[in-house]
Amino acid sequence: MDILFADDEENLRDLIKRYLEKSDDYDLDVTTVASGEEALEAFEEKDYDVVVSDYKMEPIDGIDLLKELREKGHDIPFILFTGKGREEIAMEALNLGADRYVKKEGDPEKQFEFLMEVIAQEVEHYSTKSEKRLQEAYFEQLFENSPEGIVLLGNDDRIIQANKGFGDLFQYDREEIKGKHINDLIVPEEKISEANTLSEVTLSGEKKKVETLRKRKDGSKVDVSIVGFPIKLKEEQIGVFGVYRDVSERKERERKAKELYKASSRLESCSSEEEVFETTLQSAKDILDFTSSSIMIAEEDEFVVKAAIAKNVEVGDRTSIDEGIRGLTLQNKESYLVEDLSECSEAKPTDQKFKSAISIPIGDEGVFQALSYELNYFDEFDLEMAEALISHVVQIIQGIRSEREIQRREEKYRTIFESANDAIFVMKEYKFVDCNKKTEEIFEVEREDILDRNPWEFSPEEQPDGRKSKEKAKEMMDKAFDEEPQFFEWTHQKPDGTLMDTEVSLNAYETRGENFVMAVVRDITERKKTKQELKESKEKIEKLHEVATKLEGCKEESEVFDLTVEAAKEILDFNDLALAIADESSEKFIIKKTLRGEYEDGSRVPIDTGYLGRTYSENKSFLVSDSQKDEVAEPASEEYRSAVSVPIGDMGVFQAISDEKDHFDQQDLDMAETLISHTNQVLKRIKSEKDLRERERRFRNIFDHALVGIYRTTPDGELLAANPRVAEMMGYDSVEELRSKDLSEIADTLDYSREEFKNIMEEKGKVEGFEGAHLLPDGSVLYTIENAVAVKDENGKIKYYDGTMQDITELKKTQDELKKSENKYRAIFENTGTATVIIDGEGKISLANRKFERLTGHFRGGVEGESFLDFVVEEDKKRLKRFHELRREDPESAPNEYDFQGLTKQGKIKDLHVTVNMIPNTDRSIISLMDITEKKEIMKSRNRYKSIVDKMDSMLEMVESHLHTLSKSDLGPEQKEQLDKLKKIIEKNKGLRE
Repeated sequence: MDILFADDEENLRDLIKRYLEKSDDYDLDVTTVASGEEALEAFEEKDYDVVVSDYKMEPIDGIDLLKELREKGHDIPFILFTGKGREEIAMEALNLGADRYVKKEGDPEKQFEFLMEVIAQEVEHYSTKSEKRLQEAYFEQLFENSPEGIVLLGNDDRIIQANKGFGDLFQYDREEIKGKHINDLIVPEEKISEANTLSEVTLSGEKKKVETLRKRKDGSKVDVSIVGFPIKLKEEQIGVFGVYRDVSERKERERKAKELYKASSRLESCSSEEEVFETTLQSAKDILDFTSSSIMIAEEDEFVVKAAIAKNVEVGDRTSIDEGIRGLTLQNKESYLVEDLSECSEAKPTDQKFKSAISIPIGDEGVFQALSYELNYFDEFDLEMAEALISHVVQIIQGIRSEREIQRREEKYRTIFESANDAIFVMKEYKFVDCNKKTEEIFEVEREDILDRNPWEFSPEEQPDGRKSKEKAKEMMDKAFDEEPQFFEWTHQKPDGTLMDTEVSLNAYETRGENFVMAVVRDITERKKTKQELKESKEKIEKLHEVATKLEGCKEESEVFDLTVEAAKEILDFNDLALAIADESSEKFIIKKTLRGEYEDGSRVPIDTGYLGRTYSENKSFLVSDSQKDEVAEPASEEYRSAVSVPIGDMGVFQAISDEKDHFDQQDLDMAETLISHTNQVLKRIKSEKDLRERERRFRNIFDHALVGIYRTTPDGELLAANPRVAEMMGYDSVEELRSKDLSEIADTLDYSREEFKNIMEEKGKVEGFEGAHLLPDGSVLYTIENAVAVKDENGKIKYYDGTMQDITELKKTQDELKKSENKYRAIFENTGTATVIIDGEGKISLANRKFERLTGHFRGGVEGESFLDFVVEEDKKRLKRFHELRREDPESAPNEYDFQGLTKQGKIKDLHVTVNMIPNTDRSIISLMDITEKKEIMKSRNRYKSIVDKMDSMLEMVESHLHTLSKSDLGPEQKEQLDKLKKIIEKNKGLRE
């Protein structure tokens, strides 16, 4: 092994040479040099296996030596051996290609031994040619066996080499495409420009990744992902390395996902479940390529096909609900992807030729299935897309059913109300506001004679217990209004004076924010006539009332059902009975509680079954004497002969059955109705409580997320409630933090105090549009507008304030800016040098300044709102009116400046010069007026003076001409003297004129 050791210390060179060459483990030949320059010269004479160099040498140090060797192509191991180095020197050396860095420190012998080991290691690494060959083989295999298509291109975009994946992707033999321009082979005509740009980018040395379209040898198109890498050798680009991946499947999946989203929108427009099912299957066929699919809904113990696109399945087909994958899907509420039906023991396809399937639950009530005659036809993506489609179907169906249920209930309730066998009143504030037809029949009166009257008007003055009918009626209704259902006997009086014994149940309810009480009145006159019947039923009635009390304490429906069945057995001696509640969505009765009989708890019965269905649909009770002779009866067992069937309000049916003919009588029916009326009232109350809790939940949601602040405070300053918006506006992180503050302090504003707010509440009971400016904890100002009402107790004392507050800070800022702007322009308007007014489209003065007041002699308050033409002389009015109209039709056609004569308050006429301009984006114009009356008078005076002078000039010329004639006459001295004087006078007058 030949070693070159460079160091400027001679002793160290000798020591190193002796130590290394005496090694028993290695055959080393050490050549030493004193500088980096000598080391470079040594390389010109001989090749070495390794270089060991000191760092600090002159004129070429160890780092410079390393650079020179690497630049000249010497890539042999280089070891920096120095005691002068620092960490940054070591890093620089290693970055430049040094293999190791060894410090001169410690025991020399151990140091030399370590150096020898380092030399041996680095030379061994360098000389291991097999590793290099292994790497070459690895990259060659990677190139050939990569699933992606890989191609090597020259700088002219011609193919140097392509792997098998590239040939398979584009259907070419690799040998036939070598040397061909790649764009000519795989780029479609419409993508040539894009491909040229991609080539330019990668050939410029930049990595580029795109997804685009390319063509195969047979002309078919394929979606691909392309990654282009520049290939460089010693900083010189020699070509391009391209990787092609087929993304057709992913693109197709993305397309399907988008189409399914559009299909979801179409589903939302469906008006029926049948339309939803048909649209769903068509979408699965058109988008997901599901050529055979169906939707099955569970009904009792069977699946019923509701929609199908398949050769061997038709709408209406029925199969067992427990069979096959569809049964597992419904039972487990879990989707299934079966790649091979023959390997699935649970599978029971309708056609044995089916090979694979997808099965997805439709909520809790059905299954969507798609099948194929091909193995592995479906994959996880198909399952995921189908699940997304079906989840949307479930939501759409629920919405359709909810809407249909609302409409059906509204119709049903009105039907029940009108067809009820009892008189039903609706009362508001102690007056009748509605009644059914049975009311007219029982009370023998017309509907118009009932409405808007008080209930005690149809009662005797006193009830049998001696209490005043009016007093007792109010008491009962007050209890009902307090949401305490009432059931009691009452004596009514018909218009002809006939007394009528009745049973009355009162129940309060709320609709659209108004409170009502519904009274169900049953005529029990005939029943009460028979003392014996009363005596026999007294104990039962008392017990039933005890049951009613127990029922009132029930919180859950199950408790009500248990108590009802127990009372029917123990009090009414009904030993075979069923309590059924209607499920309108499935058109089934759900048996909630039974006693003996053929039904079981939880079983379902069609809603139109026998007297169960009739009792429910007609909302009236039935007494069946012999079911075998009754056409309506459909007994669950042939042994049953008689029955009592009582509606549970509009919720369901109570039915007692016997295997004896005529087992039940009218008293049994009456008792059953009494019991069930209690049951019905309690069930309604439980439902009302549930509805109330739901309304409270909805209100809380609105309260918490309102965009305005909502609060409730006591007059003493205690914050009872507030939503997060209040805390946010007042500068606190939470309502809890706000509640911990003294409200009497933080509620004071810069404009008013809490006491002022309380005084307004005491006086008026409310504040409306109450504006205030609050100083927040951070020193900023919050402007608010509040509306609040005082809520009082029964004694008229204020319990608390309910109010809202809204942040109007930004609105205030805008108003302030507008006010500043208005004041600015008002100052300019008032202080302009001319009389100025603004007139509107009708010619009325909307604003006038002080100059105009002085000009016309009018006070501004007396001119604003008046017509501008009222200040114009009659002769000029028509002209100015025409200018005014033209200016609004075509501003360019009307003059901006002109003269006219104006009238003052004293009737004086002034000559005025006016300048008019339109105010942009309005129908108003601004007019400036200048008084030119004095100027006009001066001009008139000048004209009169000129006329006199002109006449005098003519006279002087005549005199002068006459004197000239006289001067030629024979005159004496005295006459000549007089003539000269006249000439001087004429000359003097000429000078005066000038």
